[in-house]
Amino acid sequence: WARPNGERVPVSHCLIDSGYQTDLVYAFCRESGSPFAPSKGQGGSEREPYRSPMRVTQTIATIADGYHCERLQKARGIKLVLINTDIWKSWLHERLTCASGSAGAMDLFHVVEPRTHWDFAKQVTAERLEQRFDPKKGPISQWVNEHKRPNHYFDAVIYACVAGHQAGFRLVTTETESRSKQETAWFANTIDRTRT
Repeated sequence: WARPNGERVPVSHCLIDSGYQTDLVYAFCRESGSPFAPSKGQGGSEREPYRSPMRVTQTIATIADGYHCERLQKARGIKLVLINTDIWKSWLHERLTCASGSAGAMDLFHVVEPRTHWDFAKQVTAERLEQRFDPKKGPISQWVNEHKRPNHYFDAVIYACVAGHQAGFRLVTTETESRSKQETAWFANTIDRTRT
């Protein structure tokens, strides 16, 4: 990918959905190495819901916000990224509902013909957030695709968001910005006092 100034930026993390043709995805990731890693989304409406591990073990390599990396025994040298799709789909929708250009917003690239984003918009809204109460777990939020509409872009974008998180990207919030300004002001005042 190239920046406007022509500088080439290499891909640092790329997650590939291993829910389809799993062995092929594992083989590709093993042969290709970094930046490719297999991933699997798991949500509350799945037969196998996401379960966050409590600690790092010989099998669990890392635990992060709404995902973890698991060492695969059947595909040595490969770490599978297991993703809590309910958390990341909610995160994505929060980004898309922020005012364009505001802190935490996710904008789509500019197009002349608005229908260019139509298929993307349909797939990102193919599911709805369902709230229910479980007597053992309390309130539960899960994304449900009742009508089995295509949602491939929805999954692809949350995988890209998790890959970005793995690469170290974080949201800049107004709270973070104001704290940063306060720290800068404090530092500037401290420097001024030491000079006098």
